[in-house]
Amino acid sequence: GEKGGGDIVSLWARKKGCKMSQAAEEVAEAIGFSVPAAKISAKSQPKPTEDEPDEWEQVIDPPEECVAPPIKGTAYYYHTSDGRPLFCIERFTKPDGKKSIVQWTLWENANGQVYKTEWRPKGFASPRPVYNLHKLTEKPGAGVVVVEGEKCADALQTLFPESVIVTWAGGANATGKTDFEPLRGRTLLFWPDNDDAGKKAMADIVARYGGKVVEIPDDKPKGWDVADAIAEGWGRLEIAEFLKSATSHGNPGPVPLDLAGTATLIPVKPSGSDVPPVPEHDTERPNDIILPGGAQSISDTARKIVKLMAAKYYGRGLELLRVKRGLSVLELEPISERRLCSEVESIGKVVQWAKKKTPEGKVIQGEYILVPTIMGAGTAGTLLPAVVEGLPKIRGVVNFPRLRADGTVQTGEFDVESGLLCAKSVEVEQLTCTDGVKALTEILRDFDPATPADTSRIMAAVLAPALRFGPWANERVPFPLFQIQADDSQTGKGYLVDTIAAIYGETVEKVTQGDGRGVGGFEEKVHTALAKGKPLVSFDNLRGKIESTFLESFVTAGGPVTLRIVGRTAETDSRAHIFYLTDNGITMTTDLMNRVLSVSLKKQTAGYQWHKWADGGPSGDLQAHIAKRRPYYLGAVYAVLRAWITAGMPTADTRHHQRHVVGALNWMIKEVFHWPDVMDGHEAMRERQTSPVLAFLVEVAKSAGAGDYSATELLEAATEHDVQLPQAIASRKDVAGPKKQLGLSLKPIFKTRSRVPLGGGWSVERLSKPTNYPHGPQEVSVYRLGTE
Repeated sequence: GEKGGGDIVSLWARKKGCKMSQAAEEVAEAIGFSVPAAKISAKSQPKPTEDEPDEWEQVIDPPEECVAPPIKGTAYYYHTSDGRPLFCIERFTKPDGKKSIVQWTLWENANGQVYKTEWRPKGFASPRPVYNLHKLTEKPGAGVVVVEGEKCADALQTLFPESVIVTWAGGANATGKTDFEPLRGRTLLFWPDNDDAGKKAMADIVARYGGKVVEIPDDKPKGWDVADAIAEGWGRLEIAEFLKSATSHGNPGPVPLDLAGTATLIPVKPSGSDVPPVPEHDTERPNDIILPGGAQSISDTARKIVKLMAAKYYGRGLELLRVKRGLSVLELEPISERRLCSEVESIGKVVQWAKKKTPEGKVIQGEYILVPTIMGAGTAGTLLPAVVEGLPKIRGVVNFPRLRADGTVQTGEFDVESGLLCAKSVEVEQLTCTDGVKALTEILRDFDPATPADTSRIMAAVLAPALRFGPWANERVPFPLFQIQADDSQTGKGYLVDTIAAIYGETVEKVTQGDGRGVGGFEEKVHTALAKGKPLVSFDNLRGKIESTFLESFVTAGGPVTLRIVGRTAETDSRAHIFYLTDNGITMTTDLMNRVLSVSLKKQTAGYQWHKWADGGPSGDLQAHIAKRRPYYLGAVYAVLRAWITAGMPTADTRHHQRHVVGALNWMIKEVFHWPDVMDGHEAMRERQTSPVLAFLVEVAKSAGAGDYSATELLEAATEHDVQLPQAIASRKDVAGPKKQLGLSLKPIFKTRSRVPLGGGWSVERLSKPTNYPHGPQEVSVYRLGTE
């Protein structure tokens, strides 16, 4: 016992030159022991404050998107079954050359009012998921190979993308802390490291779940593994042949690797033989992808990849995108340089030119053959820009064929002119303009607009997607953000947005503001939603002050916009999206409000019975009815737009800042529907949205009801109904301060008028009422909150 080495932890600390706490974590990780969440040292937790008790808990149900931990090495992420990052293993080399491993986990402070989530260098509480659990879910029929270590799993997964390669965290001694149940019932093959610990770990798993264990050749060094085999030059064929012949227990059952297309190739070279180690052929086959080298240029290889990628892959900005199926619709998925390797393997055979040899191994001068190989990340990075350049350019995915500027409807899936992929085409019915107006008016019968002009604005929101993705798909004109507000809860704001989406066969991509829990702010969620390429995006039930420079710039953009997402920078086109916003009591900056077209709804009276549609299912649901008759309702929308196209695509005068688009929609509303101007009364809503004190009055009216209120009574009603005070009022700490500040805030609003419409069906009127005080009568201002 040298000083400082009385036990394994202190010895580790002395040798590594680190603190005892770090040494304990590293020793625990090395031996596969995970410290339970409940026993993690309090020294690692943030110091509690009087307002924020120390109640941190490990996150086991992570959000879909989250910021990355502070990784400085290579990160291997473990996921939930549906693909959400759960924890990660970081491996890196220290400046002194020593290797280090850190396990990062998500932790959440569940304080009653404030929620924080952050990554911490702590072990994940058992049971841990297997590595690539989400791939097991994606490929229920695929065979499974179990290896030791994430590096080995990734290397083998690249060679065999059709199979699923899994491992576990914590090393050979940590199998008991891992949930291997998802392996039950699968075709399993186990490839251990060449050491006793690895073989024992694999045997323990086989005893529970079945499968075969690979027998490592006697000439391989201790610790030899999958990654070492690949480093020695083993390719897809060599590994497959090795696994077929090296399984234990005399069990010749199926190997869970797909060897389609390799049956005619020459087997792996026996040890000490002069037989060529790779299969060969002299001419290029239709699905050969020849890697760059010699006379084979990067452009030649990229052109072949583009040809084989066919209609599943597209370019957007600098990104390669694949069209994939999400939960219910098609989405755009980015393909990174690393992913490109496996994608190329899945569409063709990767080969390269090599000098031809005689059976004795002598080079034949001037003769070359094509031999199988694998694509490395470096080659993929070189090819990626050229591949993206050669692919069709996509803006987004829609579920309806667009109406072109000549009045014809898109045919085929991909529309080169607009860059839109039509995932679910329908045969649009031909309607007269009169029938179209009647059909669209009928399906809005149960919504109660606050004013006749709100009816006009609702119809503008209905027609906007057809205009955006149709005749004006390539016009560099900004479209407004359509805001839906109401005088009470349960009025149908979100239902209206979903009804609009139903006409176009779309599922709205909804972005919530959140309550502070989880990682990733509001703007990050917006960027992630836009990257999916879905056309209709809704900001759901926003409240408070909305200050977003990104939204302000996006709704004025007329083309490509840069997106910043965890781990990458992406691009979208503003012409590929329409924004909707449901308002739960918000204020906006003036710049953002200038880019909004607001709709106010009123709640139907108590006992109102919504219309039951005959083909709307058991409940007579409107959206189910529209879904069954989508060709008819899409034809109704297109009938209105054709009337506008026939008239020469005119615009009506409008006071909106985005006058080009709002003017075109206004013409359709006024000339085709013969309804009021869409801007009637809009200025009042604009004023309310940009005034915190007017927004405050609306929330008081919704919560406390109509009536006459003094300034003191308004504040009391706000307290009773938990209505948030404007910042200028809430910041006054003196006893009479809030009341005085409320009066000061309202004074300029009523300088030239006594009544102000608030939007959402509400108005406020300032009155003077005589009041008797001990010192004599006095006129006191009261505020009458009522409906318009």
